[in-house]
Amino acid sequence: MQRKRLVLDVSVSRAYIGRPAVGIVRVEREVAKYLCRDPEAVFVCYDSDNNCFRTVATNWARAHFSAVGHEQVRNRLEFLRANGRQLEFGPRFEFSTKDIFINCGLPWDNNVVSAVYQEKKKISFHYVQIVYDVIPTLMPELCVPGMLTNFPRFIIDAAWSADAIYCISDSTLNDLKAYLSKVEAPQPQLRRISMGAELFHGGDSLSSKCDEVEKHVLFVSSMEPRKNHQFIFNVWQRLYGVIGPKLPALVFVGSQGWNTDNLAYYINNSELAHRGKVRFAAHLSDEQLDRVYRNSLFTVYPSLYEGWGLPISESLRYGKFCIASDTSSMSEAGQGLVELINPRDFEKWVDVCSYYILHPDKLKSREAEILLKRRVKNWEECINEFVRDVFEKFENSEVGLKRA
Repeated sequence: MQRKRLVLDVSVSRAYIGRPAVGIVRVEREVAKYLCRDPEAVFVCYDSDNNCFRTVATNWARAHFSAVGHEQVRNRLEFLRANGRQLEFGPRFEFSTKDIFINCGLPWDNNVVSAVYQEKKKISFHYVQIVYDVIPTLMPELCVPGMLTNFPRFIIDAAWSADAIYCISDSTLNDLKAYLSKVEAPQPQLRRISMGAELFHGGDSLSSKCDEVEKHVLFVSSMEPRKNHQFIFNVWQRLYGVIGPKLPALVFVGSQGWNTDNLAYYINNSELAHRGKVRFAAHLSDEQLDRVYRNSLFTVYPSLYEGWGLPISESLRYGKFCIASDTSSMSEAGQGLVELINPRDFEKWVDVCSYYILHPDKLKSREAEILLKRRVKNWEECINEFVRDVFEKFENSEVGLKRA
């Protein structure tokens, strides 16, 4: 029997060339980097103008995704000028019955799933979709406008078209199962994919001049309403009134997202900002992010809801204690080694943050426990498990198409 061929959609990674990766982009890049070693693997991009998939030049894909840390390209425009022709869409990709198509990007933003469905009607192949969360079905008020219609449509279309959906946490898997049952959609195989935590190849090596940076408390997240930046800023305002000038700076690392212009202006013009007790650091490379992790006292993650909570895993990877929310998947990411608090319990957050700032010996004790008990996989392990599971499920199975 002919070996199945893995076909990976890298549309999101292509769009993010030269930019630091958000969580979803990181997963797609890590899968792509792993598949670069498979000579049979194929990379494709979705052509929205023609509603089809096109091949990505193999040499470009392997050169780009094999790059250490994916951060070697510092200037996006310069890279595009130098590699423009290689980034142009290749010929239309023709699926075959031996293909296993994997999408781990942002298919609710375009018509990808519909295109896959149309291709499967012409020729049957396996389709695997990664789902990170179903937050737009649970808390649409916390999501980008338009998600209330686009995201449910994506989930339902994937339920009818995909042979398997891999979720990044048990919490997300249970949320998805409940939603599909609620809307009476079919349930393909629902499985788990684990998340890695290292930032880049070689991320466990110490950064140079690590001790020269002032110690701070770190919050790694894009700035958007769901992540609760206003809440933790208010906590820091209260702490400044209690601790005063010795309060460590709260460093926000992440790009500014939707509906946060007023909040960013408010924080940047606050007394805390003028006194250097709250700072923004956007568009950091993996190497720069590595340094701010290593120089943090501890990390905070007050998000209202998560599909996983990758910064919690990253914090544990660095041996850093994390104070996080007690909702959704964050207890899974925390492995019993983080302090979990209701993301709306203001007084509790003030008390716990104050306690660890004022008691460095207790913080050291928590760090020692993390180093002893943490179970954090690297991306290599996680993607290897995922690819092996996909092959085990579909290598010798028949292909077909679900129809309404």
